[in-house]
Amino acid sequence: MSSRYERYEDKVEHLIREAQKEGKFSNLANEGKPLKIQEENPFVDPAWRMAYKIAEDGGYVPPWIELDKEVEQALANARHQREEHQRWVTRRLENIKLGPTQNFVRDVRDLYQYHQRFLTTHRQTLLSINQKIDTFNAHCPVSNLTKSKLFVADLLKAFDRNCPAIPEL
Repeated sequence: MSSRYERYEDKVEHLIREAQKEGKFSNLANEGKPLKIQEENPFVDPAWRMAYKIAEDGGYVPPWIELDKEVEQALANARHQREEHQRWVTRRLENIKLGPTQNFVRDVRDLYQYHQRFLTTHRQTLLSINQKIDTFNAHCPVSNLTKSKLFVADLLKAFDRNCPAIPEL
């Protein structure tokens, strides 16, 4: 077998020399430029480095990184929803105060019910984010990159306290 391997190696060397003589290695892209040598990712199993490199060069991102992006986007969206709701409640209360007095009780009651529905819906949103965090943590290969789950009840109580007080009529 070794003689066959040597013959194959000799054949490859011969083909390379022939290609050089014919100028097939001239005018290649990036000719004369230094090679881009990137540090290897220490979190990737050495047995998988080549596969990850090929995937990365092809624009592929590992699923746990995509999950991380989804979690961060969901957290940002939830924060934005709370901020928008708080601004809307503040404006609505101001409008109710300035509005006709005969509609005051009805408008405050409606606003209170709307706020309660928001809290219920937002609770489901936060629980869904916790599920995404669980999925991310299960796929993340690096333990110190895992995420803490949201304390949904505490987060909603703090948000409700920071919202303008809506009397329950």
